[in-house]
Amino acid sequence: MTTFGEKWSEELFNKHDESLVKHVERKMLEHLLQNKQKVLIDNTSVTSSSRKTYIDAAKQLRKTIGVIFLKIPVQKCLERNRSREDPIPDMVISNLSAAMELPKREEGFEEVLVIDNY
Repeated sequence: MTTFGEKWSEELFNKHDESLVKHVERKMLEHLLQNKQKVLIDNTSVTSSSRKTYIDAAKQLRKTIGVIFLKIPVQKCLERNRSREDPIPDMVISNLSAAMELPKREEGFEEVLVIDNY
């Protein structure tokens, strides 16, 4: 988000910038929810902790929240990634797959839909 159209690379990643991006994202989400907008977040939130920010924001503003989770086999992800113009390293996808936690209503979701093998 902070590379202004340049291809992402590990050398350009800055942890400080990442926290700024997350802060701005949170403020945008709060603004939209406070203004009665419906929000769809497209993110690689594979763990319960990575989804918690969105759940907390919705609950604080007394909004309902649901999740649609695309459960894709890691091999299919790797194949799709390799056909992209700007693929990311296989290890990134493998690590995300290894960390994957399917979403549960107990996290705070009103509804959970898991789509297998998308």
